[in-house]
Amino acid sequence: MSWARKLVGVGLAVAAAALEFPSRATAAEANNLGPSSEYLIHNVVMKGWILSHNQKGFTFKVDDKPPLDVVVENIPWEALPPADAERIRRSGAGEAPPAAGPTASTKVAQTAAETPAPDAIPATRYTLKNGRTVTGKDLPELSTATTVCIRNKYAAQFHISRADIARSEPVMVPETEIFTLVELRERKIGEINPTSGREYMELGNYLRRIGDFAGAKDAFERAMLLDPRFEEVAQKNLAELEASLKEVTSRYLAEQIWSDIRADRLAEALQKIKRLRELDPNSPDLTTLEVQVPAIERELQKDIRRRVVASYYLKMEELIRERVYNRVPDGPEIPGVVVTTRDGKSFKGVLKTEGEEYVEVDVDGRLVRVEKSIVSSVSQTNLNPKRRDPTFAESKQYVQDTSGGLTADIVKALEEEYKKYGLTQEQIQNYWKDRLTDVVTYTKGGAERIPPAYILHEANYGKASWLREGAQIVAPPPQGGTRPGGGTPGRRQRIETDPEVWWKQQPPEVRYQALVAFAAEALCKVDKVASTPCNHCGGKGYIESFGLGTGIKVQENTTKICPTCRGTGTFTSIRYR
Repeated sequence: MSWARKLVGVGLAVAAAALEFPSRATAAEANNLGPSSEYLIHNVVMKGWILSHNQKGFTFKVDDKPPLDVVVENIPWEALPPADAERIRRSGAGEAPPAAGPTASTKVAQTAAETPAPDAIPATRYTLKNGRTVTGKDLPELSTATTVCIRNKYAAQFHISRADIARSEPVMVPETEIFTLVELRERKIGEINPTSGREYMELGNYLRRIGDFAGAKDAFERAMLLDPRFEEVAQKNLAELEASLKEVTSRYLAEQIWSDIRADRLAEALQKIKRLRELDPNSPDLTTLEVQVPAIERELQKDIRRRVVASYYLKMEELIRERVYNRVPDGPEIPGVVVTTRDGKSFKGVLKTEGEEYVEVDVDGRLVRVEKSIVSSVSQTNLNPKRRDPTFAESKQYVQDTSGGLTADIVKALEEEYKKYGLTQEQIQNYWKDRLTDVVTYTKGGAERIPPAYILHEANYGKASWLREGAQIVAPPPQGGTRPGGGTPGRRQRIETDPEVWWKQQPPEVRYQALVAFAAEALCKVDKVASTPCNHCGGKGYIESFGLGTGIKVQENTTKICPTCRGTGTFTSIRYR
């Protein structure tokens, strides 16, 4: 057992004796040793007397209350701060500290690295019928006939149905399992109300023991400010705290990395592995993770490929919808920018300057200066306020352009979306072109497959089916002759057949639906083309109306091309990938 642990045990014995024998004489009175002093031994403050010493160490008697008589022999000089050890060596055995008062090191209450775990407190462990266990401190005042209420560090109130409990048992658990570090810190501050260097050292001792390293660091720094005599030992404690914090942080980071790997958050896992290398290059967890890095990188490339391809489909539809609903500029382009801040505000105008501290934008004649630190993005825009609906020819050309137009806009948008991975436009285009490939590579380590990344989609030309290349218009029956019900020979009613005129008359959703289908046939691989009969003409492509054969005014029979399918008799849909 270490010296620090022995002395902590002695301290507990002293406390127990003080409770049991409050009226007995002190050990100083019983042994005539004079008043006891405080010494920092193995970073633990102990009160008592140095009875004797030699070249190797000294003998220490703890200031206990009778009937206890604790003497620890052969404590090495290294257990004391160097200044105290040197002073005692030069003095006679049992000499008390100088009259001016104990040195700072003898007044420090700081836990050593081997201090026992936080105080254990009674709790209850509930085993549920589903096999799970929940541990916490019972709150009988909040429990009911049907539920049990407990608290732990995760929840101040946690209700369990009594019907779900299989069994319960009393247990002792560290107080850190029941209360949060914040609660324990505030409770301790309330108990000791620290105002002196010594009290802040005591607070730091406690906070370090429960794992509140940030709070302990603050307490030790305050102790040094209040009493410079604590600087030597406080600096030592801060160095040990930093090492402990580094170890805890690296262990927590490693747990996050494994969690990311299990959840397929591979990019995040690699970033955190890089942070772990910088934080603690000697971490045993890092050694294990480094072996996994090549496999993680390969899987990440597969994952990025899948995500880019999936985003390509979505971005295609998004840009088409934006073009249909937001329309296109009418007239020459007026270059401008949109400055967006981190809190969501945006400023649209002419860029004046973009320096290290501010971005300046002319917004309708007013100069707006935005601090660079709060800017999230600066994007290009067209300030021409005039908008118009693009013609059918312009829209079709845009969505079917395989090198510019929609294709170029998709690649540019994805480059911005995946810039954190450093993807170039060429890489994005290659991911899209190779989405249909299925590759298996055989090596000494076995087989590795890169499966296809495409996603099956469907598009429907709808009312615009008659504009699809190769669409066939059904010819109405010949005019003349009689019709059922009588009447005179019929005449044909004409409908608008100019695509541009018809396109302009259609609502945005009809145009959007048709353009997605046009784009899919040009940019994607079509697996299947299907047709469904027009629900207006029943698939004939035309509609007949029969006139009456009696009466003063005889109505004519008429035949007209179906205004819904425009004479095709069907609506065309495609399945693509």
